[in-house]
Amino acid sequence: MTQVKALLFDVFGTVVDWRSGVIRDVTVLAAEHGADIDAASFADRWRAAYRQRWGAETLEVGVDQFSFVDIARQLGQGKCVAMLMDRPQGNGDVVMADFPHGRVPFSTGPVWLSLLSGAPLVAATILATESGGYALEALPPIRPRWCGSDRAATVREYTLELASRFREPLCNHPDQWYQFVPLSRLYSSASA
Repeated sequence: MTQVKALLFDVFGTVVDWRSGVIRDVTVLAAEHGADIDAASFADRWRAAYRQRWGAETLEVGVDQFSFVDIARQLGQGKCVAMLMDRPQGNGDVVMADFPHGRVPFSTGPVWLSLLSGAPLVAATILATESGGYALEALPPIRPRWCGSDRAATVREYTLELASRFREPLCNHPDQWYQFVPLSRLYSSASA
């Protein structure tokens, strides 16, 4: 069987802001008990431990400007990489996509990684169902290819195509989509 390399994007994977809640509660508990605990580090180690139990490796993206090298290495080893493309890190490159509720920033990083590694992009959503469970939908892959010599235009085109895959689920289930980044402050001047 041929190894499949894929980049997976899930805009509904974080149903709640788990990390911030853990940091907040650990900070309070540590203060109450006089413990010297780095709550953010604690939350990150906890998350990494439970992901490891399921065989999922956590790569910290955005820690330094070369974190993409770790992702490319994983893809080169035939591993799948899941990313949240609707939660751009820092002031990185974004493409603004028009949605009925406003302009939404989508990271160009996934498209760059796909173009440079040859791995396809697979848009996936996870929605809460009325029965209390979850439904996963993975859409057909996008296989970006360079279009002429204008690299920025190629990246923009495929980022918008990938963003468009999320249009229907985001518009049909806005109550299940959470943004934990200050969109208006960070991206109000981002290019179209």
